[in-house]
Amino acid sequence: MTGAHNPQKSFGSWVFIAMRWLAALAVLVLLLHFFPLAPLRSALAHVPLTRFLAILLLYLLGHAAGIAKWRMVVNAAGAELSAAASTQCYAGGLFGTLFLPSIIGGDVVRLAVGLRPSPRPAAVLVEKLANDFSM
Repeated sequence: MTGAHNPQKSFGSWVFIAMRWLAALAVLVLLLHFFPLAPLRSALAHVPLTRFLAILLLYLLGHAAGIAKWRMVVNAAGAELSAAASTQCYAGGLFGTLFLPSIIGGDVVRLAVGLRPSPRPAAVLVEKLANDFSM
């Protein structure tokens, strides 16, 4: 029997999720331990709250526009990705671009994440190739 009725698979996926959260918390604890917080607090105290919130809102709106654009382009190729899947693809690609050791890293992550949920994975691949050759 496969799927959600398999208790071992469900337990294993929960353990994996818990391990990911624990790793993220460990990284945050290490950052807070080694990062000097006094200069950060001092610098943030000089920024008005309204300016900080306005810049944060613009930053998040910029990413929302990027997600919408990527979803529109990939769905125009016939990928039929949901908003949640498009957000995962965009965020994965952004992470890959920022942290993987080459510019192709983000594209590979975005492609890998997009192929799984799409009923037409070839459309995700075609969008990626068309995007590369149109530049």
